[in-house]
Amino acid sequence: MKRKVTISLTVITALVVIYLVISSFIQRTDVFLGEYTVSGDGTQIDMEVGVASSMGYIGRYSTKQDRNCLYMTFYSANRGRNNPSGGNRITMNLFPECDAIYFNRSGGKFQMMLQKNSETNEWERVLH
Repeated sequence: MKRKVTISLTVITALVVIYLVISSFIQRTDVFLGEYTVSGDGTQIDMEVGVASSMGYIGRYSTKQDRNCLYMTFYSANRGRNNPSGGNRITMNLFPECDAIYFNRSGGKFQMMLQKNSETNEWERVLH
């Protein structure tokens, strides 16, 4: 009897661990951009991001630079319901020639979220 309980608990624990590991690789395509600030010298950006659904958090993110654009992909953290006070704060370094930031959307498509105004050199939110 004791052996059956031990085996059952081991299997349940293994399944939970596998679920948590696998779910941390699930891409979040419902990420929105809240407030953002750019450092005075333009080398860093601080962004508040969150998820549109009622469940989940952003656990991590990855970036890819392609020419003058920065592409961001977000991944789930699966910590339950969203924190009502907001999402996640991300601080990133910006390379000098960067003039657009894109977020990953469903189907592998990217949507421009921020763009640097070529005349004023200021970052502006792209309205959709």
